[in-house]
Amino acid sequence: MTTQTDLHYRPEIVADYPCIVIVGHDEYWSHEMRTRIEDYVEKGGHLARFGGNFVWQIRLEDNGLRRVCYKGRARTEDPVRGTADARLLTSSWEDPKVNWPGATTVGVNGFGGIYASWGGFSPRVQRGFTVYRPQH
Repeated sequence: MTTQTDLHYRPEIVADYPCIVIVGHDEYWSHEMRTRIEDYVEKGGHLARFGGNFVWQIRLEDNGLRRVCYKGRARTEDPVRGTADARLLTSSWEDPKVNWPGATTVGVNGFGGIYASWGGFSPRVQRGFTVYRPQH
């Protein structure tokens, strides 16, 4: 058993496993956590996710003791907005400023289908589900 914080700081933790199983309502992920999972899957690892929403990008600070997520206020209050680190904006993955839809990593999620137009992050989506990796 491991935590998302382990995934963030210890990418090697997944190397010896043929499948990673994620359970729980884990809707807050750092860029590093997500990159680790994507790299793992691209190298042939399998991901079985039985979690809740996959919505918010976060940043870990103070060696993982603090999680930062500005959510709907990110575009106006997050210190990384407008900087070279703007891709780390702690907003929705679907936010055009982040531009990394959650479904590209975890498959179908509720953001484009269930939460369509919510918060203005995906205002013109088809209100259905988009399949990004049908071969996975």
